Amino acid sequence: MILVLDTSTNQGFVGTCENVHRLKGSTGLFEALETYLPSQKIETIRVGMGPGSYTGIRVGVVAAKGLAHALKIPLSGFTSLQAWIPKEEGSFAVLLDAKVGGFYGIKGEKKEKISYQEGPILIPAEKLEEYLRGVDHLLSPDPLPLQHKRGVSGHWVEAHLDVAHLLDLPPLPVEILYLREPYIG
Repeated sequence: MILVLDTSTNQGFVGTCENVHRLKGSTGLFEALETYLPSQKIETIRVGMGPGSYTGIRVGVVAAKGLAHALKIPLSGFTSLQAWIPKEEGSFAVLLDAKVGGFYGIKGEKKEKISYQEGPILIPAEKLEEYLRGVDHLLSPDPLPLQHKRGVSGHWVEAHLDVAHLLDLPPLPVEILYLREPYIG
């Protein structure tokens, strides 16, 4: 079994393809992890490395590292914004309020499979409208703070959490994604 967890946003989660516990950030992470231990045979762990909440990312990554070390199993990471995809086909952008006068974003295309145009970037507020040009769908794990911000306009769709999709992504070394220079778009 592959255990996947992410606590980088207010919409944290821990689970498998068959069973996902939704969290409020990292609150309840350890209680949720107890449901998988020791009765489940965890073979590897995938952890969201951000971007997102400074503290939330660290809670998830440290928990995953500690659990992987204790169980002597492999650990790999994924970009947290890639956990959220639209149900509809077309181009999309996943956005998150960076709370530093900008936004974290990643753009992709959903057809038969999902492809990403680039890795996550920090988008200055004044460049957001340009970044979103040509995007069919906007989504976010936490859309309410974004939907009323200047420059964030477009066709908002529900952000669908897809754990199986995360398992199709290439595993990344676990390094916290703290998007500042040189990752600014």
